[in-house]
Amino acid sequence: MKPFRKFSTNFLNSNGVSALNDEKLHQELEKIIEYFIVSNEKIPVIVEGINDVKALRNLELTGRIISFNCGLSMVNFSEMIAKEYGIVILLPDWDHKGIKIMKEWRKQFRATDVKIVDDIWIKLFKITKKEITCVEELDRLVFRLRENAIKCDRRMPNH
Repeated sequence: MKPFRKFSTNFLNSNGVSALNDEKLHQELEKIIEYFIVSNEKIPVIVEGINDVKALRNLELTGRIISFNCGLSMVNFSEMIAKEYGIVILLPDWDHKGIKIMKEWRKQFRATDVKIVDDIWIKLFKITKKEITCVEELDRLVFRLRENAIKCDRRMPNH
């Protein structure tokens, strides 16, 4: 991954937000996505719906991604997962509904002795909550930030 240059001038993106803020967000997101890709090689990810699966595939996650929206109750879904996996990455949305789902997933998976990984969700929640509130928007945010970083890089004078 190409390291970022430090900007000496604040640029504004199309939303009137400093690109310097976008740069920091971009750097943090890239670290999380890289960690996420590596983690998903061994640990399945559970998301709310099929559009979440598509967004994660667009971000190059190649491991198992399981959609909760498969018609099963929370209890039956948790028991099905427990039969197949001892550890899962939980990634619901970070809106009000997603937060409620996360609480319920934690409860259900702990009851079935499935180890849960929620650090990715916590990090994404903290750094993107002003930009997006759902997993299905994550790929578009990352792609926009990458594009902005390229544009800003082109505007920087060569040293």
